[in-house]
Amino acid sequence: MVLLSALVILFIMPANSWVINWNANVHFPEALKAFETWAKSKEETLKVLTNQLTVFDNPGQFLFGMLIFGLIPAIGEEIVFRGLLQRSLNRVLRNTHVAVWVAAFIFGAIHMQFYGFIPRMLLGAILGYLYAWSGNIWVPIAGHFMNNGFTVLVLYLQQRKFINFQIEATTAMPLSSIMLSLIISVLTLLYLYRSYKNLPMKQPSELPTT
Repeated sequence: MVLLSALVILFIMPANSWVINWNANVHFPEALKAFETWAKSKEETLKVLTNQLTVFDNPGQFLFGMLIFGLIPAIGEEIVFRGLLQRSLNRVLRNTHVAVWVAAFIFGAIHMQFYGFIPRMLLGAILGYLYAWSGNIWVPIAGHFMNNGFTVLVLYLQQRKFINFQIEATTAMPLSSIMLSLIISVLTLLYLYRSYKNLPMKQPSELPTT
């Protein structure tokens, strides 16, 4: 169940490419040109910084990058946004959907990358529902690590000239891939929802402890 919850993050990537493409090409009215200029400048600055930090010259650097950019953010961000924020919102608001989407909105906004805000918010919402359904913080951690770890892996393979796929590209994948991805993702999420629902009732798990 945990593995399938992580794999759904991979399944949805082709469909998410359409959202990424749309968000990356948003244009603002003249009244918001100053914000658009700032947002694009911020995006370029963070892109350059990311490219500098994710250069892996050997397998050791790749494994270190998997730890620093894959595992640690997955654990830390899920504890904060799902384990603390979403659970607190759900306790106060008594509405799982509102708690999931508010936490996902903040998750997307806090990264300060508007031209990646919508796909990041959608990722946060999926992870939020996986947490709400399972009651286990390790489920969204696994999904988050799958997202981050896959990106690090593709970057490494790209830099070693094993593949030509550009993981940082904002172009949408072919429509057939998007539709297939959407169908598989929806069916997988429905299966996970029903499967978690049939598990014994439990409260959301406590935060990971040593």
